[in-house]
Amino acid sequence: MLALTALSRHTPAAGSGADSFPDLLRRLRCRSRCLILLSIFTIRCSSAGARLFHAYVREHMNVCMHASMTTLQLAHHGAVCNGSGMIIAVVNQKGGVGKTTLAVHLAMWYAEQGASVVVVDTDEQRTASRWIDGSGFDIESLSESEGDGLIEASPELAARFDIVVADGPANLAEATRALLLVSNIAVVPCGPTIPELEATHTTIRMVRNAQAVRKGEGPAPLLVLSRMRPLRFRLTREAIEASETFGIPVASGVVPAREAIADAAGQRTAVWRMGGRAGDAGARFISLIKEVDHYANSTTQRTGDTHGRGSSVHSTSAADDARRIAST
Repeated sequence: MLALTALSRHTPAAGSGADSFPDLLRRLRCRSRCLILLSIFTIRCSSAGARLFHAYVREHMNVCMHASMTTLQLAHHGAVCNGSGMIIAVVNQKGGVGKTTLAVHLAMWYAEQGASVVVVDTDEQRTASRWIDGSGFDIESLSESEGDGLIEASPELAARFDIVVADGPANLAEATRALLLVSNIAVVPCGPTIPELEATHTTIRMVRNAQAVRKGEGPAPLLVLSRMRPLRFRLTREAIEASETFGIPVASGVVPAREAIADAAGQRTAVWRMGGRAGDAGARFISLIKEVDHYANSTTQRTGDTHGRGSSVHSTSAADDARRIAST
């Protein structure tokens, strides 16, 4: 990450003379293809700087350009695996915002619809993998936390499975950026506290950088408010207000603060299968997941990546969130 910081700080502005940029790369002595990718991803360079960088890579890093699906090609051309499975990345730089809960429930719902599903677990604690493996659902799991590994595995996973759900890591910018470079959809769960809102702002910035690298080919972002309490609570109102400033679509459904949802991981099941008092929470979760599915399919159809599950666009606003939460 020191290399990335140095690149960001030393990238010349337009017209300032970019001749020192190759020298900077040589001094940093990037040791992996992923670091080269992340350099592209992090640098907010001018068009002249970008041309210089690509010229340098072509001249000095040809080894990264030969394979059919190298890291550099994925970054430059966009890594969505055309004509194959949909890749949904659930990402936020903050831990504890509900990424694993949302990712696992997405996978379980898709499995119940008859899709072939794999969950990519990027967390070293393997919470999602243990949850899936003990659930009895027909879902495969894969643990991978390295940026290079995530990028290199994505074409094969998308070719084998209808749905690839990636449970993004906390505080691992490299892995998060890698997921954003290969995913069709970036679902960003956000809790109501100030640290969670700040981390979400950083994550959305990563999403926009990934879209710039991929020249508008993805990922399509969707904000999901998580652990939400009724509207009478101040943090809920502040989270709704903040969601309007992020500049990305906001799901009308939310992940409510329910004991049953928190307990689903320990029960190794989906909240809608727990019965009893979990019924309302399960119904709300299914409604949210259907909305994510609608958004994913309508968005990928607009970009030419069809997966056989057509739907109309479901546009929402933060005002819808308020009405939904207020009825809790």
